[in-house]
Amino acid sequence: MLLEQHNVQLVGGDTTKGPLSITWTVMGSSQNKIALRSSAKVDELVFVTGNIGDSFVGLEVLLNHPTEMQEEVKDYFIRKHLHPVPRIDLAQKLRTFISACIDVSDGLYSELSHIAEKSNKHICIDIEKLPTSKNYKKLGYGEEIALSSGEEYELCFTAPKENFQEIQKISKITNINISCIGTVCEGKGVSFKKDEKEIKSLNLKTYEHFSSY
Repeated sequence: MLLEQHNVQLVGGDTTKGPLSITWTVMGSSQNKIALRSSAKVDELVFVTGNIGDSFVGLEVLLNHPTEMQEEVKDYFIRKHLHPVPRIDLAQKLRTFISACIDVSDGLYSELSHIAEKSNKHICIDIEKLPTSKNYKKLGYGEEIALSSGEEYELCFTAPKENFQEIQKISKITNINISCIGTVCEGKGVSFKKDEKEIKSLNLKTYEHFSSY
């Protein structure tokens, strides 16, 4: 359905193993502003769209078939994992107001790390501001899962502080939650705080491509 909606054909893939690998790369150009991973600037705000963590729970439901979970809750999480909605239209509305941007496919922490590395900046995240769904909160999953959950396909981006109101207007118009979760600072890497105190004990695991090879 998504392929039809965006007029896209999916043919093959580029994950290969063997003595010979031939890859074709098709590149294009855009006349519009492009939000790169390397575009984050000091004093900008960090945002994420939608809720995070639900995809991880959906995968857990599919693998473990928990009997204590209500069927409608199971269906909610499975749908979130199997049928993510890419924020393509939202990205088009946001593009003139944001700097760096990346989609959350390998976990929010991983994507934040990519922006920090490519922009040569430090990103500080307030974990109390991480957006999670009501179902997620009811099950008691914590911040570590939300930060590590992949296959979310939400947008993580930075933007100048003066664009905050415009971003919130877009959130209301599209009825898609956009949460401000942190700031960009001088330095390197990603850090987390809670109650204005830095947290160093988080156990975060994110997907790394070809890590088993």
